[in-house]
Amino acid sequence: MTVGTGDSRGERGVGPRLALDLVGPSLAACLERAVEGFAEAFTDVHPSLQPTRRAIALAASTPAGLLLAVLEECLRCGADGEVAVGLAGARIDETGTLRAEVQVVPADDAHVNGVVPPLLSWHEVSLAPQADGGWVGRVAAR
Repeated sequence: MTVGTGDSRGERGVGPRLALDLVGPSLAACLERAVEGFAEAFTDVHPSLQPTRRAIALAASTPAGLLLAVLEECLRCGADGEVAVGLAGARIDETGTLRAEVQVVPADDAHVNGVVPPLLSWHEVSLAPQADGGWVGRVAAR
């Protein structure tokens, strides 16, 4: 996974940037990597900080829609004063609903540096299966 960010104060546009390139053996693996990449892009969480888990169920009609729902969940966590740092037990049920546990840490903990932006504008969110059975996705936001 490739993670890229930037503070665009000196560039065109306003606010933080996010760029994620996702590659994984399954849809669930790419969604897990998206949460990790989102956290890495905006925060630095010390590994000694133990996350708590919250069950989530997210539905969408396409894999890219599920990816967007996961990213929006990361933003919701930020609005709730938490940083989503992982996704555990991710599975897609027969209805296309993602069932998982989002792993979160308190955003105001001394072991967390950085902040989750309150809002992002999604410019590209793609996720699709490949001929070899793996999955590839891309996220670009500002």
